[in-house]
Amino acid sequence: MARAPDELRRTIRVHASRERVWAAFTEPELLVGWFPTIEARVDLRVGGHMRFAWDGDADEAVIEELEPPERLVFRWRPEGSERPYTTVTIVLRDAGHGTTELTLTETGFARLPDPERSIRGNETGWTDELEELRGFLEAAAA
Repeated sequence: MARAPDELRRTIRVHASRERVWAAFTEPELLVGWFPTIEARVDLRVGGHMRFAWDGDADEAVIEELEPPERLVFRWRPEGSERPYTTVTIVLRDAGHGTTELTLTETGFARLPDPERSIRGNETGWTDELEELRGFLEAAAA
């Protein structure tokens, strides 16, 4: 039987500055504008906690690395779960002409109880959410 991949990666370009894209990931009032959450909390420091809440569900995260406005690394999982964390790395690069290249990588699926289902769900989720982010930031710039 083939082993499920342990990593997913998505790269998009957004017509917005790195600082604006960074803010969309790190400022709660902006996160709720594009990420499908009704509440976001961010303690923006290494070791700081993040929380994303939906109707009847929430995820918890811990910030591992922080290099504003270029790199954010956090591990996350469903809130209150004993499930192992996956790790999300967001890297922002200036792509010129007011555009930012965003690469999001999530790793750690092999440790999860159903890695194939988890990576498929997150691949779809991140693809959709990064498009939401692009729309949110580009509409604000228009």
